[in-house]
This record gives sequence, C-alpha cells and structure tokens, in this order.
Amino acid sequence: MQPSRLSGFIIDCNAPDLRRAAEFWGAALRMDLRALPAEEGEKYVRLVDPDGRLHIEVQTVDHASRVHLDVEAWDVEEEVRRLEQLGARPVARIHTWCVMEAPTGQRFCVVRRHADAIDRWHRLMAARDMAGLDELLDDDVVFESPAVHTPQVGKAITRKYLAAANVVLNNETFRYVGEWRRDRSAVLEFNCRLGEIEVDGIDMIDWNESGRITRFKVMVRPVKALQTLMPLMAAELAKS
Repeated sequence: MQPSRLSGFIIDCNAPDLRRAAEFWGAALRMDLRALPAEEGEKYVRLVDPDGRLHIEVQTVDHASRVHLDVEAWDVEEEVRRLEQLGARPVARIHTWCVMEAPTGQRFCVVRRHADAIDRWHRLMAARDMAGLDELLDDDVVFESPAVHTPQVGKAITRKYLAAANVVLNNETFRYVGEWRRDRSAVLEFNCRLGEIEVDGIDMIDWNESGRITRFKVMVRPVKALQTLMPLMAAELAKS
C-alpha cells in the first residue's frame, strides 16, 4: 500500500482582496507570507510554516469561504480509489489533483506528492549510489567540510566530496537518527562506526525553489572521530 499523508490545508476566501485576507491569516497563525509566481500569484498566497511540515495557502474562490485539507500521495488515482472504498466520492479533477467529498460532507483534495531535496537525498543514501547526485545539486552549491577550512564552491567539487563520504561513512552501521526541517532547509543527525570509532555528525542542507541543494555543511564529533575520518576521506578523494 502506498503511503499517503496530510500535506496541509487551503484557506478558501470569498473576499475581494486576496492580499488582505492572506495578511489576516498570516498574522493570526504567526506565519510569513510568500507570493507565488505568475498566474498562481493571482489566486494563491503561501503561508510559510516555520516548522516546514505543512503546505498552507490562502486561495481566492467564488464559493463560500471555508477551509479544506490536502492529502498527498505518490499516485493520486490509487489514493482516490482507496478513499472511494472508504466512502468518499470524487467531485472534480483539476490539473493533477482530485477534489473529493468525504461521507461526512467535507470537501478535500488529493494532490500529488513531490519529493523534496531531503527525500531525494535519503533515497541516494539508502541505495548507496550517488548516480543521481548531479540532478540534486545546484551548479553553485557550497560544500563545507569539517576537515577543510574554506567552503568548496561548485557542483563538481561538492559531488566529489559527497561521493567520497558515501564510500567512507555510508557503511552498514550508518543511520540517520534525527531530522529537523524548515521550509527549504534541514538538519539531519547521523551516526556510524569506523572500525572501533563511534562517529556522530550532522548534515545541514539548504535547497532552492527548484529542489536543488545550494549548501551542504557537515559537522563531525568527537575529535577522535574526525581524526579517523580525515585520512580515509583523503585516500578516497585521491582516487577520483
């Protein structure tokens, strides 16, 4: 069964001034406003969840004002069929999503789930294969290493460091044990073992609106772990 989850909610406003409506809800929910590009900006204003968990928009509509939920799934049609079996019914299909009505009468939307940069990074790490790294990195990405004093700038050098780290650190003991997300940034805590040495670290990752990583910063502790890691990384980097 495919996973589905609450994506967020849309605040439908039958009001003449979308911006003013969005300003009210932004202030009420203590969230910043973000304008959307082109034609989207005429109908929607994004409210930025400071915890980066929910997708929230204020939308101008011609029906009665209300709030509706968005449920996201990798396969919209499969999720629609599942919900139909539970008693919901499709009301309308718009672009890539489906408007549905629950058996209790509420309207909600099933939307396509988009993998963000962290989802895609987790897939690369789980596969232990950096083949898809080029598509994930921005051309001007900045890589910051605990072993190098100056930031490394550019896709080629960042790919080289991350590919080497995948070989050195991403062994059978590697685990991400914590994750904290914002709108376009995340902190991932990891640990693993290099021989008898326990390695604790964090990956600090920023990405842009296109879902490409713009900054990747690695921190490692304790000192003995860094001292063990540095020569192993140097040897791997020398191969490429």
